Amino acid sequence: PSVTGLFLLPAAIAMIVVAHFAGKLTVKYDVRLLSAAGCIILIFATYIILLMDFIPTYYIFLACIVLGIAEGFFLVSNNRHVGLTINTENFIDSSTFLFTNRELGKTISLALYFLISGLVFGDTGTYEGNLLHLIMTGEMMMRISMVLTVSVVILLIAMWYKNKKNSK
Repeated sequence: PSVTGLFLLPAAIAMIVVAHFAGKLTVKYDVRLLSAAGCIILIFATYIILLMDFIPTYYIFLACIVLGIAEGFFLVSNNRHVGLTINTENFIDSSTFLFTNRELGKTISLALYFLISGLVFGDTGTYEGNLLHLIMTGEMMMRISMVLTVSVVILLIAMWYKNKKNSK
C-alpha cells in the first residue's frame, strides 16, 4: 500500500503545481484548447504506463508526473468552463455536484473494472493466472481510453473552431 502512495504522489504534486498556472492560462486562452492540451498529455502518460513491463521503474514516476500535468490542465479548464456557464447563486451547488459526480464516476469505474474482471477471469484456478488476466484487461482498458481521449481532443478542437468561426 505504501508503494502505491509513492507512485501516486508525483501525480498529485504535479497536478497542484500545474493547476495554479493552468488557472491563469484559462483567462488568456479558450478552455477547450487547454482541455485538449491536457488530453493530449494524458494520452502520452497513458502510453508510458502501457509500456510498464518494458521500462525502468523510474519511468513510471515520470508517467505519474505527466499524468498530473494532464489532470491539472484538463480539470482546471473544465471547472472554469462549468463555472462560467452557471449563475453565481448556483455556483457552490454546481461545483459540489461536479466534484461529487467526478469522484463517483471514478469509484464506479474502478468497481466495475474489478467486478467484470472477477467474473470473466475468476475461474482460471491460480493467482498468477488471475493476475495476468487482470493486467491484460487493464491494458485493453487503457488502449480503449486512449482512443476515447483522442475523440475528445477532436471534439474539443472542433467545438473551439466552430465557436471561433461563429464569433467572427
